[in-house]
Amino acid sequence: MTSWFNFFTFDLIGELAFGESFGCLESSTYQPWVAMIFEVMKYRGFMQALNYYPSVSSALLRLLPKSYAETFATHKQLTHEKVQRRIESKVTYNDLTANLLNPDHKLERYQIDGNCSTLIIAGSETTSTALSATTYYLTQYPEAKAKVVQEVRSTFQKPGEITSIGVNQLKYLPACFTEAMRRFPPGPAVFPRRVPKEGAWVAGQWIPGSMQVGICHFAANNSRLNFQDPERFIPERWLGDPAYAKDDRHAMQVFSVGPRNCLGQSLAKLELHLVLCRLIWEFDWQLSPESENWDCDTPVFNTWGVKPLRIFLTPVSR
Repeated sequence: MTSWFNFFTFDLIGELAFGESFGCLESSTYQPWVAMIFEVMKYRGFMQALNYYPSVSSALLRLLPKSYAETFATHKQLTHEKVQRRIESKVTYNDLTANLLNPDHKLERYQIDGNCSTLIIAGSETTSTALSATTYYLTQYPEAKAKVVQEVRSTFQKPGEITSIGVNQLKYLPACFTEAMRRFPPGPAVFPRRVPKEGAWVAGQWIPGSMQVGICHFAANNSRLNFQDPERFIPERWLGDPAYAKDDRHAMQVFSVGPRNCLGQSLAKLELHLVLCRLIWEFDWQLSPESENWDCDTPVFNTWGVKPLRIFLTPVSR
């Protein structure tokens, strides 16, 4: 399922950002550029880590495989070419790139390319991870799965009713997404912020100016200081269950906070609702034994190096 979720999210962001799909769903495989993006994320993760050791970063950089830097350079070139095709195209609808190309903003070409690179990565892989995590945890918690199946199948009588407006009726499914992202945040590491030059007090601690600070999302979301039974998947904690009234729900900020929070969170939430809602309506599903403990021992390179999630799907008999 991980691959299929990725196929969908990459194809969709291609359509929304550039007016053309990557063609993953049609070919049932990763387009070479899309496959390359996972290596780009590894490279970015290593580069971010090196920033914490400036005195030896040059020496450590030489230890990285040359293929990482080459892949990143190729990704930048392909992004440039994708943007160029978008500029030369005659797209009539207002896609995500249209605002970047607005001459009133006076953006340099490298700024447009950089933003489009971010759109491709942030608008695809993280949403796919959230879909995979929600699917996995529902297979692990039969009571939660039964509740969400009942909600979806009793709310919608036919698939055409599953729309951006229709899914607003749901209560339990959104709680499942939220709880899955708490347990397995799509961006599990630190979203850094730079302290003002004059320094600042942060959580009772004086931080010198120009320092980078941040909170590890995975640690905050799975800490007993913030949540009761943090290792369990309990959607009810987001629905007012008094047993979890003392949870610090504001500690979970998977889309970040402030003026630099995730611009695409509304789109991501809509994708989560529509995709999983349709999956629940169409199929009964069960986890394959080889995907037991799917959420364990997963490497992190800013985002997760997500493992395959194997699910048995059986069409619902109606």
